[in-house]
Amino acid sequence: FPSHDRHAGPSQKPKKSSGGTGAQGKKNPRWYFAAQDEPSKKSWPHAAKKREKYLAKVFRKFCFSPKPRRILDAGCGEGSQIPFLKQNFSAHITGSDYSLIRLLRASRRYPQMEFFLGDLTHYPVKDDFFDMVYCSHVLEHIQDDEKALSTLCRILRPGGTLVLGVPNEGCWWWLAATYRDWE
Repeated sequence: FPSHDRHAGPSQKPKKSSGGTGAQGKKNPRWYFAAQDEPSKKSWPHAAKKREKYLAKVFRKFCFSPKPRRILDAGCGEGSQIPFLKQNFSAHITGSDYSLIRLLRASRRYPQMEFFLGDLTHYPVKDDFFDMVYCSHVLEHIQDDEKALSTLCRILRPGGTLVLGVPNEGCWWWLAATYRDWE
């Protein structure tokens, strides 16, 4: 796997983490170490299914010419989006996350796939490498989001596709949905 430095790449096993500290050097809360639910058991499955249905429609409409051969799921966590990506593309899909715990869970869940440990603000990937980068609900967790976005553009080949999703937590319906279980 082409990289700029000696950090772990997809063909290497992730190195041991320093413990409960995230990419920003802050102590992670307890929920960080808990296993994520399967996508079908999440508290918002209707939102995830609706987003996937919309993206599948967009993918079909734009047909991706040429079709992506190398796809990165940047911030893959435990791999909850991998089935969706595999269903829509016959490309080689690689997952990356800065959390060793979640990355190990993803590699157990999908042993045939390649995963590597990486922080989007110091990313060990060669320029222009991926045909498509899928980054869903990741940027809002990174303090230097501009640097992370710059990295995503750097590793994307010219003419490649960046699929970027961030929550819209300030809108009225999100706030209403957040407080729906108060009773």
